[in-house]
Amino acid sequence: MDQTFRWQSHFVLQNRPDSGCIPWGFEILLRIEGASDIDFGEFQNRFDFDKEHNRQPRNNFRSVSDAIMLHYPHILISVMDFPIDYGKEKAERIEALVCQGKPVLVSIPLKPLGYPGWHVMPVIEFYNDDYLMLHSVSSLGRPQVLTITKDDLINAHASYQGGHDIAYVESITLGV
Repeated sequence: MDQTFRWQSHFVLQNRPDSGCIPWGFEILLRIEGASDIDFGEFQNRFDFDKEHNRQPRNNFRSVSDAIMLHYPHILISVMDFPIDYGKEKAERIEALVCQGKPVLVSIPLKPLGYPGWHVMPVIEFYNDDYLMLHSVSSLGRPQVLTITKDDLINAHASYQGGHDIAYVESITLGV
C-alpha cells in the first residue's frame, strides 16, 4: 500500500547519492516553500561541493546554505546547532517546525537504523513520537521513508559526533 505524504509532489531524485544529500534536501525544502526564480534543473549540481571525490568533504549545512543565499538573496535559510547534551531541545525544535508546516533537514547516523554511514534527510512528518524522514525517491517518484523515534533521535544526538545541526527555510522574499 502506497502512503501519500502532504509534500510528496515536491519530492525529487537525488542526483548524486554519494555526495549530494544536502543540496538535494535544500532543493526539496525550497520546492515545498514555493521558491520561485530558481533553476532547479541545475540546483543540485551547482550546490554540491563534494561532487569531486578526491577532495576533503565541503558539503555541510552552513557552506551549502550560505552559497544558496549568496546566489539567491531573496532566500533566508536558518541553521541551528545544538550542543551534544541538547538532543531533547533539537527534537522539540524539529517538532515545532514540522507542526508549523516547515520541513527540516536533519543529519542522522544510520547505524541505529541498521544502515552504514550518515544521511541528511528532510523530516516530512511527525506523529506519535516518530519522525518520518525522506530517505530517497525512486525513479518512479515513490518516496522511500525511514522512521526514527524521538528517543532514538535524542540518543543518536548524544552518542555520535556530528549531525548536531538542523536547517530550514526561514523565509522567501517574493517579488525580488
